[in-house]
Amino acid sequence: MRAPGSGFSPPPEDSCIVGPCADTRRYRGGDLLETTSRDTWFEVPGGQLFARAWGDDASAPAVGIIHGLGDHSGRWERVGRTLAARGFAACALDLPGHGRSEGKRGHLRSWDDYRVAVTRWMEMLREQEGERRWALLAHSMGALVALDWALRNPGSIDALVLSAPPFELSLRPAALKVHAARLIGLLWPAFTQGNQIPPSLLTHDPEVIRAHRADPYVHFRISARLFLELQSIRRSLAKAAGTLSIPTLLIQGQADPVTSCVGSALWARAAKPGRVTYREYPGLFHEVLNEPEGPAILEEVVAWLERTLGRPRHGEPAPSNTPTASFHPR
Repeated sequence: MRAPGSGFSPPPEDSCIVGPCADTRRYRGGDLLETTSRDTWFEVPGGQLFARAWGDDASAPAVGIIHGLGDHSGRWERVGRTLAARGFAACALDLPGHGRSEGKRGHLRSWDDYRVAVTRWMEMLREQEGERRWALLAHSMGALVALDWALRNPGSIDALVLSAPPFELSLRPAALKVHAARLIGLLWPAFTQGNQIPPSLLTHDPEVIRAHRADPYVHFRISARLFLELQSIRRSLAKAAGTLSIPTLLIQGQADPVTSCVGSALWARAAKPGRVTYREYPGLFHEVLNEPEGPAILEEVVAWLERTLGRPRHGEPAPSNTPTASFHPR
């Protein structure tokens, strides 16, 4: 299958190995979720973007999912299906240059490419789905995309879930590398190189690591321009906690070798009182929802969404063997 109007030809759908995040097993009884995603394409300046959705209750609160660098919406299949099973409408976007969307892998012209992509995606969803309560659930670079968009579009969403937002990095780029990126960004902004984040730094789960390495929609590239844009936006948003006006849940692995848990905790503390609920998980890496403890953490996220957006009328109850969520601001 070829993306509309694209020189990028994704692998066949059945070859996309998305690992445990695509696991459809219920936590109770081992039944399989029947919810299947609905795929769609939409146009933005610069090409066609891909998105998928789960759940069809027109009155349900909705959760939009935004992936991180090199990732794609298919690796969030389990999250989308779980949200749909609990009564939410869920949807996920492939950012430009990621997954099945058009664009050079790991490159963007400016951060506005992501802003425009999310704006058009949300406009399309509202046209299709009508008005409802909305949350964005976003990971790593995607958390920066979601937070930036929410701050620039006040009143557009009702809640945020940020997973490992890189306000401060555990892996600090060397000063020489930053200077080199600036020079390359001026001379050859689309030049890409490896992002130097191996899958083994994302999770302790060997099955997820194997699936991540084999996934044909995952890439490990970052351009000089994207590197510099990321450095700029993360520093800007690291100072923006005090301006946040919507309920936010921040989930962070304490042993994350990519994003600093200290930076995330300080950001949460800098927000207005009661605005940010901070959850830190001892010993976990960058993708907490892809850790062996991920299903229980996802249930905590769903419980918070139910409390914040309202419980969907037609959702299934939480599995009885899932630990009760315990939330505390920090």
